[in-house]
Amino acid sequence: MVALMPPPAGSSETYPFFNWSLFSHSSDSVTDALAIIHSIDGKPLAEPVSFYDLPEEFAAAGARDARFMKLVDKLAHAINTKDDAQIQSSRDLIEQHFMREASSVEYEIAIARFHPFERYKEGKLRSVEVLGRYSKK
Repeated sequence: MVALMPPPAGSSETYPFFNWSLFSHSSDSVTDALAIIHSIDGKPLAEPVSFYDLPEEFAAAGARDARFMKLVDKLAHAINTKDDAQIQSSRDLIEQHFMREASSVEYEIAIARFHPFERYKEGKLRSVEVLGRYSKK
């Protein structure tokens, strides 16, 4: 025996049947803030490279330091909100701590959109939006 009760006002569910959509939709797009390196110590790279793809040049890249990722997110947010004090503070930390192995670095802060499987298998990004270009000197 099953008892059916009318749904409460504003609800689309009838007890004991639920209108759930658990895991029926998954996003096929991820957005991430990146630091993209263009040159190190005055030497241009053959093509721009993500900071984390340069473990030979930066110890934090080799360690995949999560603090760097959080700081890049914070910098991207500061750029979007035009918070000059936070932009400078974040840049100082990035350049003095995470890029300390190089005397000069040309880099961009960008927002990348990608499909996780495409990124994992092919390294492919769907789009890259540059928020700002900076120089450590």
